[in-house]
Amino acid sequence: MKPVTSKYGRGLFPTYFKIVGLIVIVLGFVAMFVLKPIVTPEQKPLAKTITINIVILGLFFIAWSRDKIEDEMSVHLRFHAMALSFIFGVMFSFADPIINLITGSDDFDLPGQQLVMTMLLFFIFTYAIKKRSNR
Repeated sequence: MKPVTSKYGRGLFPTYFKIVGLIVIVLGFVAMFVLKPIVTPEQKPLAKTITINIVILGLFFIAWSRDKIEDEMSVHLRFHAMALSFIFGVMFSFADPIINLITGSDDFDLPGQQLVMTMLLFFIFTYAIKKRSNR
């Protein structure tokens, strides 16, 4: 692996981690379908947690991988997309209990996995849209 010489790419994974992330996500979904008939009802929550964590890890690899051309503009777009995803996560965590209250649901808890997954997905999509519109 070649060391990063640009100051803009420091702290990010190499470019090929986008492919690694996609492979990890596909493996997570394959594990979910393979484990579904095998798992006993007592092991079902553990299997669900593990497969969701695998998908979150794949999304993290995609979000934190460098672009082929990492410059000051891409760093700015990445920072702006991260700020928007954080604001979205905060609004989502405030809106979820209100929506549950309106719909009459009993539980008001927002699983951390759900929040992290939505924030990562929102970041990836926002960054991709901003990158395509600025170039």
